[in-house]
Amino acid sequence: SLGTQQIEGREAVGYRVEKTGLNIALWADAKSLLPVQIEMTTGSSTFTMSHIVFDVDLDESLFSLEIPAGYSVTTLEIDGSDPEEKDLIDLFRTWAEHADGRLPSTLDARGPGEFLSLQIKKMKESGQEPSTEQTLGIQKTLMKMSRGGAFVQQLPSSSDWHYAGQDARLGDTGKAIFWYRPTGSATYRVIYADLSVRDAAPEDLPK
Repeated sequence: SLGTQQIEGREAVGYRVEKTGLNIALWADAKSLLPVQIEMTTGSSTFTMSHIVFDVDLDESLFSLEIPAGYSVTTLEIDGSDPEEKDLIDLFRTWAEHADGRLPSTLDARGPGEFLSLQIKKMKESGQEPSTEQTLGIQKTLMKMSRGGAFVQQLPSSSDWHYAGQDARLGDTGKAIFWYRPTGSATYRVIYADLSVRDAAPEDLPK
């Protein structure tokens, strides 16, 4: 709880929600409990949504599914099944393939932005401006890797997961980059930089 404060002339009650890499302050009208202001902080950036209104009359044309003139349709396939450990391994492999063997510096909400910036930087350094096709390709790659990120985000706090691949490269022998404890397990699952996976007792985890 963040207590109460006046926002836009209304008394608002606040709550803080913390997830890995994301800190959210949600302020709601004390009477209606509808959101008044939402502040999201990730890394050094904070995004604020304010002046939120409800039940606004909107023109029906805004909901038309007709494709506007000059636009084309692109189909993206999304795997809706529950993410698994193998999806996280795929994330590491795909990231390294697009980052000269380096692994992500983080697995939190900043990851997609880091990957996008890296790809655009590489293209500009080679004298290219990202084309529509290239941008779409990056988006498809991000969507594929998002399953690995979702696997991490859905792990319960009891999993005690850790990421240590910030300075690793794909194939580093013996370098543990991620470990977690599956629900109900006495041992941890440890993923290494060569993408092999082993079980380990708590006392055998990297220090």
